[in-house]
Amino acid sequence: MGIFGNLGNMLGDFVEQHGGAEAMAQQALQQAGGLQGIVAKLQGAGYGDQVQSWLGAGPNQPITADGIAQAIGHGRLGEMAQSYGVQPDQLSGLLAHVLPGLVDRLSLNGAIEPHPAP
Repeated sequence: MGIFGNLGNMLGDFVEQHGGAEAMAQQALQQAGGLQGIVAKLQGAGYGDQVQSWLGAGPNQPITADGIAQAIGHGRLGEMAQSYGVQPDQLSGLLAHVLPGLVDRLSLNGAIEPHPAP
């Protein structure tokens, strides 16, 4: 098996240990300033059209792993990935895959509502 296969297996094992891709993404988002924080960072980095598609009705526009890395910042993304024991590109890829649907589900009436702490 090649290096990419091994990395994919490592990420898959990690995601499984942490309750699935969405749970891992939610944990990472909290480290990046919460859902509202990452949405603001994405809008500030020029991804406002994608974010609006997630908040509004209709299909969700995709975002790239590079777009996630640009919005969060490569240094911060590296720190977050290190805390999970994965590569930064693996974490940004996971977030790019999960974030559009997550924002779509957690936004009410086109806005992200703050959730009270448990």
